[in-house]
Amino acid sequence: MSEFEATSLLLAKWSLAISALSLVGILLAFIVLRRDVKRDRRNIALAIREKGREAWLDYLNLCLHNTELDVFDVPIGKVVGEGEGVGRKEQIVIARWFGMVAQGFASSKEANRILHGSSVYIDSEEWHSWIRRFTTRDNFQSVWPEVKGGYDKEFVTWMDEEFFSHDGPRNAAPTAVTPVDSR
Repeated sequence: MSEFEATSLLLAKWSLAISALSLVGILLAFIVLRRDVKRDRRNIALAIREKGREAWLDYLNLCLHNTELDVFDVPIGKVVGEGEGVGRKEQIVIARWFGMVAQGFASSKEANRILHGSSVYIDSEEWHSWIRRFTTRDNFQSVWPEVKGGYDKEFVTWMDEEFFSHDGPRNAAPTAVTPVDSR
């Protein structure tokens, strides 16, 4: 093999290697671009959802400050538990509380998806205990059935199973029993 042929063969090999590396680079750039587009779309969707939640909370604030208007989820004539201590303002505040818990539920799922690749809700006993302190109250018990239709299906199922089962809230804090004096 002459020096010219050897050089030509070497150049052909280098040209092939450079072409292969260029193709790999293009494929990697495409993969990175696709990942970035998916991430950007997800971030846009999350931002839109967050704006919707903020608008809902603003609307509930308007309802809270204008209770004489019939603009809340539950019509004025159907104030849950009225006479039992749950008035219109209290009902609206409780609806806001459920919205806050729903936001925590969704944020926990999103954080778990980002950190672990799974959109399972991150559960903790502290979170359950805190929610239980509210959901064992009669006023929260009476408002939940009226407002739960406005929340995400998965959140409603979780709340119903964890806190509003047929026997009342699961793992509810025991109520104090006062001994009766039999004398």
